[in-house]
Amino acid sequence: MGNAEASNGAITTRATYTGTPGLQVGVSAQYQADIAQSTFSETIDATLLSAHADYQRGGFGLRALYARWDLGGAAPGVSGADEQFGYYIEPSYRFETDAGDVGFFARYSVYDNYAGSASNTEDAFFDIGMNYWPIENVVLKWDVQFTDYADSSKDEEIINLGVGYHF
Repeated sequence: MGNAEASNGAITTRATYTGTPGLQVGVSAQYQADIAQSTFSETIDATLLSAHADYQRGGFGLRALYARWDLGGAAPGVSGADEQFGYYIEPSYRFETDAGDVGFFARYSVYDNYAGSASNTEDAFFDIGMNYWPIENVVLKWDVQFTDYADSSKDEEIINLGVGYHF
């Protein structure tokens, strides 16, 4: 049986606006005095800030998210890892057919796990895809992802296939 350390809690708060039909906008913040729970020789305080929006009108949808970590102390050990951020924006459209619902989406996302470094470490991704719901609780998913890594020698195109079941 494991003996995981859990002596330092976190404080989290969130505010969400849902006063307009189809719109949800929110912000959140979390602070933890020692995110590593004393597993490093130094404590690492951590603050996570985020904002999100989700808009649905008829078949049209638009989602966006931004999040940022600020880590204190020297324990992350990798230059620049004390700041991290990421965001995405995703428009979509879903419509009904006689054979089930069909949806299309595009997503542009960026993240940087070493935002505190002096060099460019930002990775970006562009996805375009389709979902098919043959019945209400089952979805078949397909997308193509085009990568744009900070190290361009790693760039590639990836095809993803998936099946989802909502119960």
